[in-house]
Amino acid sequence: MKPGKKDTITKLKNKKQIRLLNDSLKGLHAKYCNEFPAYMCSYATFCRQRPFWVVPPKLTDRDTCLCKKHENVLLIIERLAALKVLSTEENSLEKKIQAVCCEDDYKCYFGECCLCKVKKLKTNVFDEKQTTHWFQWQPKTRIIEPKTADGETKEIKIMQKEKFEGPVKDLIKRFEEVLPDICQHIFNIKHQFKMSKILKEKVADDPAHALIHIDFSENWVSKFANEIQAVHFGGSHVQITLHTGVMYI
Repeated sequence: MKPGKKDTITKLKNKKQIRLLNDSLKGLHAKYCNEFPAYMCSYATFCRQRPFWVVPPKLTDRDTCLCKKHENVLLIIERLAALKVLSTEENSLEKKIQAVCCEDDYKCYFGECCLCKVKKLKTNVFDEKQTTHWFQWQPKTRIIEPKTADGETKEIKIMQKEKFEGPVKDLIKRFEEVLPDICQHIFNIKHQFKMSKILKEKVADDPAHALIHIDFSENWVSKFANEIQAVHFGGSHVQITLHTGVMYI
């Protein structure tokens, strides 16, 4: 859900807060058919039932709080898909995990299942001598030179999107190395959401307990309506960090 007061959309005098799609309609239709096989519908009907306040994200609706593990794996998948190396139909992370995990179980996601241990992603035939490039978010150390002659250098840590180059087989090897870690990461996320749902249901039946969910929202920078030039280019602006919370009782 978009957080702004003006981030609304109105249709037939019905005003709603805008929500952004986190997946493609084809991906959501596949999830729907998998979770509700008794209520199957065509893709066209599924698209017609989309609420008018749920819209695809625009360029201005860019994501600024992405998970580093997810994004690095998705960058590799996108590159392998562009090279037509992966044989699976959809280029989504969930499809890749389903290809190496036989069930939605702890042992499968943590590599303790006897069947999942021997499973590997199927790849198409490719030229082993072919080279390619891909991007990854990596922490870097930057040295700041002193402004005065007797000053000391200062090291700061930054996060930047770095470009890597190498053979296609090295990219596939890199993907196979990070896949077990991302499987565990996704299972932990699913388990947390599952336990959160169970706790909410228990709270509804127990008036003596409450569930509080607090999370970082975003950063804001305060500005003056009329400010001098030194304030505009310097570090005089105050940063405000918002933490939103909801309590279930």
